[in-house]
Amino acid sequence: FDIKNTSLSVEDKKEANRKATVAVGKTYEKFSPNVLGDNASSATKEAKLYRIDVEALKKINNVQYSQSALSAITYEEVLAAVTNEQYVNATDYVNLYVDAYLTLLANKLKVGKDDVAKAFIEVQPYNDKITEEDHADEYAKNNVYQWNEDAMSFVAVNETDVYFTFAVYTDTQDTSLKACAYQVVTVESEDDVLPGEDNWFKNNLVSIILFGVAGLMLILIIIVLLIKPSDETLEDVDAKANAKKEKNKNETEAVEATETEEASEDDKE
Repeated sequence: FDIKNTSLSVEDKKEANRKATVAVGKTYEKFSPNVLGDNASSATKEAKLYRIDVEALKKINNVQYSQSALSAITYEEVLAAVTNEQYVNATDYVNLYVDAYLTLLANKLKVGKDDVAKAFIEVQPYNDKITEEDHADEYAKNNVYQWNEDAMSFVAVNETDVYFTFAVYTDTQDTSLKACAYQVVTVESEDDVLPGEDNWFKNNLVSIILFGVAGLMLILIIIVLLIKPSDETLEDVDAKANAKKEKNKNETEAVEATETEEASEDDKE
C-alpha cells in the first residue's frame, strides 16, 4: 500500500514556523502545528523532545554546520524519506520519522547520520516520583526540563541549549495516514528575546468596557450630588422676570420725570 498521505497533513508554509526562541529559565509551550485534513481534529499525537548538543555537531570531522540547516528540512521531505518497508516494520513512528529527519540533516551537513544522531539527546517526560533530593542525577538528566508530551511544553534550562520537538499525528479513521511536524527552539537571554504579540487588550475587552461604563456612571452621580437642585417653579421665574421689568420701568419713568422737572426750572430762569 502507499503510505503517502493525501488527507492528513501539517501546514508548513515557511521555515519561520519550524524555529522559535525562548528565554532561558522560561517554559516553552507555543509549538502547536496546524493539522489539516478531514479528521484533523480527532487525530492522535505522539511527541518527543530532544536536546541538541550543538558543540558535538560542530566537532564532527569536516562538518559544514550552520544552525539554519536544523530548520531547513520541510515536513513533506521527512515523510517522503520514509520507505514503505520502513513504515510497515516500524513500531515507534516518532523514532521512524526522526531517523528520516536525521538522515536528511546529515546529507545537508555532509557527514554520517550516526554522528549527527549522537548529538540529539532524548529527554524523558517529567516523572513526579523522581525528586532532585533523592535522584539528583536522573533529575538533572530529564526532570529538570519538565517535558510534557501532551502540552508539548518544556523548560529552557541553559542559555546555550537548542531543543528539538518532534510530533507525529495519526488519522483515527485510517491509521496508515500520518503527518509530522517539528520545531527547533533556541535559548536566549531574557533581554534578547523579542516579546510576542500582546493579547491582553483583546482578552479583556469586555472587562474594559464594563469598567469604562461604571466609571462614567460614577462621574454622573458625583455631578448630580454636587449640583443643588432649584425649588423654583416656572411661575416663580415668570414673576421674577415681570418684577424686574416693572422695576426697570419705574426707574426709567423716575429718570424722565427728573429730567422734565430740571428742564422746566431752566425755562423759568
